[in-house]
Amino acid sequence: MERIADILETKKSSLSDENQELLKKLIRKIKSFSTTPLNRKHCLRMEPFAYSKEITRAVIDIIQPYELKLLGDSCFPAYDSIGYHYCIALLACRVAYNDKDELDVVTILEHEVEKELKEHELVTARGGKNYDVMLRIFKCFKKDTDRLNHLILRLQGDESPAS
Repeated sequence: MERIADILETKKSSLSDENQELLKKLIRKIKSFSTTPLNRKHCLRMEPFAYSKEITRAVIDIIQPYELKLLGDSCFPAYDSIGYHYCIALLACRVAYNDKDELDVVTILEHEVEKELKEHELVTARGGKNYDVMLRIFKCFKKDTDRLNHLILRLQGDESPAS
């Protein structure tokens, strides 16, 4: 599986000139990170990119098909957790700071939560530990919006999936 930043590179030509420059900045930023978002300050690094509808659409197009691939017995070497979770932070920023959800970002995040819960099951079955990165990201925006609350509950196991 490719790294998120490398996949984002392939989206440049489909963007306006202004957003191509913004995408270059996003790619540089994602490549510079050495850990997944740990706190609100880390998540807010994605805020400038979340205001761009084109960048948000490119991120959605990348993460929707992005799947955890289990390799070997204990690790996920082909999975770009850092890039993926910064993309989730970008989408959470979009939800928190954009009243209109014309890209249906909340629905995309609902799908990503279900993928995350499946990942948790696989990791637990292998005796691993879940670090609940997505939950931590969503909690960073609790004071900004209530539109992520049902996702927080779902990740905590307090809500069943929507039917």
